[in-house]
Amino acid sequence: MPLGTLNNGSIPVAAARVNEAYSAILPNSNSSLPQCMSAFIRALLDIEYDRKTTPSNSWIQPPSPHNFHVGSNLPDSILNHQIDPIPPSSLLSSTQKIPTVYRIIFLEDLSNSTFPGSTFAWLHPWDSPWNQLFAKFILKHWRNAHIAGAFSQFFMDPVQAGNTSLQLGVLHRWFMGRQKGVRSHQFSPQNKAKKSKSETKSKIRHSVRFQYFPSYNAQIPLFQLM
Repeated sequence: MPLGTLNNGSIPVAAARVNEAYSAILPNSNSSLPQCMSAFIRALLDIEYDRKTTPSNSWIQPPSPHNFHVGSNLPDSILNHQIDPIPPSSLLSSTQKIPTVYRIIFLEDLSNSTFPGSTFAWLHPWDSPWNQLFAKFILKHWRNAHIAGAFSQFFMDPVQAGNTSLQLGVLHRWFMGRQKGVRSHQFSPQNKAKKSKSETKSKIRHSVRFQYFPSYNAQIPLFQLM
């Protein structure tokens, strides 16, 4: 039974142990299937790290204790609600950017299915009932979009893309990476502002060096100027 099973199998608690086991069976994070799933999940949760305006941080917010209790006790049968049709125009994208309509369809399905949230419960384990049910919703929508032909620009290996165990493992690995970042406040507005300020200063220093010392910079490797 795969490590990321959505059933009641035994799942290692330590992320390091899971990553070690997955490294031998999952595609590289930079390959097509993980890149496609990551892009799709970010669209569903409204995560955009390179957004020019203020990024949404709603995906980081935990469900209320009441909602967590309710969502954790819902049956898998709520997943049987039919997904709204994908607009034909959203299946003809010439880029790898996932249209926002998929998030709209996703949120509508969660609402119609009475699931009281729109993100993972990051402070709880992967195998908690809330996270397992929410993961199933994500995979439900990813598979629906894949079958409809939405991901042609990712050029995925059809055997890998159709492997449900790989899909689940990739989602589990993605979850662990974001969970670590959420718990360490990596995605907090304060940390983002600090990072943006640091990047701006770095660009200014780089620009000044080339403006006043063009020949010097041309002869010395960049890492020696830092």
